[in-house]
Amino acid sequence: MERTQFYNTLVERLGRRTTRAVLGLCGFRNDALREYLRTLFDREAGTPGAFLADPVFEAGFGWQLAERTLGDLEGKLLHPDLVRALRKPWKKGLSEDYSFPARRRPYRHQLEAWQALIQGQPPRSVLVTSGTGSGKTECFLIPILNDL
Repeated sequence: MERTQFYNTLVERLGRRTTRAVLGLCGFRNDALREYLRTLFDREAGTPGAFLADPVFEAGFGWQLAERTLGDLEGKLLHPDLVRALRKPWKKGLSEDYSFPARRRPYRHQLEAWQALIQGQPPRSVLVTSGTGSGKTECFLIPILNDL
């Protein structure tokens, strides 16, 4: 099966199933209303009134690592207690998924946000735009924890 045909078929199926699910959950008793909405939602993806927009494919690129490690930042940019807490979570069972070893290098956008938020005088706001999974939460959370 050609790639575009696979995606077209997938989008069509998603649209039909989603339409049926939504109409079923709404439980409309009026047959004319239900049929009107089904016809409206069943339009080809991306057309006005269709339940689904056109699919969007976006290339994902890796994020650049900072040159410094968390260990390098300990006692300089970040409080030693914070770096230790990140290295060794206090609750058992968390260390495998939630520990940040001293040798770990944050992403460059994280380090730049930390520097602006921790060292910046006077304090200022920072806007971070980056892809899903790039550590945007850590951009603001680490400075908050560092301040505690």
